[in-house]
Amino acid sequence: MTNKVRLSPLHTIVMTTILWLGQVGMVQAHGGLVTAFPVPNEPVINPTEVRLSFGEGVVVGTSIQVVSWETLKDVHQGQTQIDPAQPTMAFVPLAPLDPGRYSVNWYAVMIDETSTEGSYEFDVVLSMPTGRPTATTGGAPQAMEIVPSPVAAPSPANSSLLNSRAGVLIALALALGLVVTLLLIFMRPQEHK
Repeated sequence: MTNKVRLSPLHTIVMTTILWLGQVGMVQAHGGLVTAFPVPNEPVINPTEVRLSFGEGVVVGTSIQVVSWETLKDVHQGQTQIDPAQPTMAFVPLAPLDPGRYSVNWYAVMIDETSTEGSYEFDVVLSMPTGRPTATTGGAPQAMEIVPSPVAAPSPANSSLLNSRAGVLIALALALGLVVTLLLIFMRPQEHK
């Protein structure tokens, strides 16, 4: 004798929705910024480029803008480039930078046609404070893992969930959840008095 588990259509819909929402979360997470040089909110001596690494390959349309806080002018030279040896890496050369605070603003287009954007700051100094490791352009730059700030203000271009495929999937999942809820309410056995 075999025991067969029979799921009602409602149970099947609920389980499918739960599994699907888990997949949507994974899709959203894998294309973001992974590492950056110069390291966010850290001092650096004489950087010659900004180099950003993403969770998946980036394509033409990716841009990095570096702005001086003092002059509010762009300080990058030329266009953003994609490293042919590492298609997850985008970089832009910098003009020689004076000491001060600089902002990096980036917009990345992934190979799956999704996009992500963000910004961070770094400080250019003449010399490092005593006891701090130096990050200079000599040798391989040390990158730091980027952890999104919970207080980061959303940018106007990314304020809507529907700006990406993942946002559309989330909207569809919410609509499906609403349908399931309505089915539960209206298919419930009625009590007779």
